[in-house]
Amino acid sequence: MNVRKLTKVLFTACNICMILISLIAILVPIISLTNINAKAKVIFNSVKKDYETCFGTKYIPEDSYFTDIACIKMEISSAIITRSATLKTQYFENIKGASSAEASAAKNETDNSDALDSLRSSLAELQAYNNAIEFKTASIPLDKSCKSLYTALNYMTYGSDALLKDVTNFIDDPEALSLAADKDTQEIRIMAQMSNSIYLNLNQQVLLYKFIAIAGIFILLGTILNIYRIRSRKSKYRRKRTIKKI
Repeated sequence: MNVRKLTKVLFTACNICMILISLIAILVPIISLTNINAKAKVIFNSVKKDYETCFGTKYIPEDSYFTDIACIKMEISSAIITRSATLKTQYFENIKGASSAEASAAKNETDNSDALDSLRSSLAELQAYNNAIEFKTASIPLDKSCKSLYTALNYMTYGSDALLKDVTNFIDDPEALSLAADKDTQEIRIMAQMSNSIYLNLNQQVLLYKFIAIAGIFILLGTILNIYRIRSRKSKYRRKRTIKKI
């Protein structure tokens, strides 16, 4: 094999490698982003319904699906903490009022029971907005980060659910209720902070994948233009040699 043929083989091999690398750089990010955005859109529509039911207002998307999903779940958990505390206070005020009123013991017991039923009903209503995120994992880049975000948000949801149940279960024991509520609230805040870090990191990863796809497009175009330029040069050189021979 002479030098010219070796050069031609190496040139062809390099161009094939560059084209393959650029195609991988384009297709992998696009497939990953398409997949996770399709899943995120379904989850966003689900949590948006919970938000609108909980707050009675329409949610207006502000950022990426991941940011909006995390913000919605955090706002719902925050509302559950605030409303459960308010309901707990109202319950104790109702019990205190019923105990101090001039009434029979039977009536006091009925009032206490009615107040407890009202508390349970209100807490059950809050639980209806506090749904876990359902998601399926896949062996696609970025899916692990999405899984981490949804898992953290679900743990926050479970913490909110535990808070509502503890209010119901320990309502007759203020000391135990205070300890359980503080523990649940602390866990919710920890998972909220973790979710915040994860979705910020996830948004950065999404931007990186978009950049990689754009870079892949430029590499592919550059490779094609380089092949065209070299072939044009060869054709021009061959025509000149043909003219000189004539």
